[in-house]
Amino acid sequence: MSLESDNMQSIYWNENCTVFWHGISMADQAKYKSGFSYVGSTVKATGHAYMYGSRIMRRARDDIYFYNGGLPAGSTIYKWDMVYSYATAHAIPSLPLLIPGHRYYFRMLAEADVPDGLFLRLIAYNREDVMVKLQIIRGKSGIFDFPQEASYYTVELVGAGCHEVIFHRIDVQEIQDESEIDQLDFEKMHQENERRRWLAAQVVDSYLGRRE
Repeated sequence: MSLESDNMQSIYWNENCTVFWHGISMADQAKYKSGFSYVGSTVKATGHAYMYGSRIMRRARDDIYFYNGGLPAGSTIYKWDMVYSYATAHAIPSLPLLIPGHRYYFRMLAEADVPDGLFLRLIAYNREDVMVKLQIIRGKSGIFDFPQEASYYTVELVGAGCHEVIFHRIDVQEIQDESEIDQLDFEKMHQENERRRWLAAQVVDSYLGRRE
């Protein structure tokens, strides 16, 4: 198997930040609550943040500050949905596409105010929106075998007693077995991916400039 950098993908906190709960209308509060709560199909939004009582600031693309002094343990701080229907959700996928039957290594880059204060919860579903697998990744990394019968999945950043979080990103790399993990240079792969993203953005800007 090739361990080239284009195999690795990164997951970012994509939701608009610097949000304030106070002053939001009751209708919008209900909308945020229902959007945050898991309801089954993941084609309804690109992401859900725990907004009630939270202070969330985007300091950089890979530097999100989250604080909630009353966050209950076990709460989902942020949830990523794999949106695959633009007509339904009016959004592009916020998660890497995984191949059924393949194995992936998830590596979380984040800090919390208490040791082991965060974990990842990965849930896979089939085409009928029925859950076929739920896996907890404790600590900062773990392996996720995407089931053969799975069609899509969600990723949840879950608090385990923490109240303050600095989130950077989650790196996802396909592997064959655990022995390959030590061979991965994630920082080099991330830098190469960022370089490619920058080059792609330059191409888009150049194209849009010519059209104006």
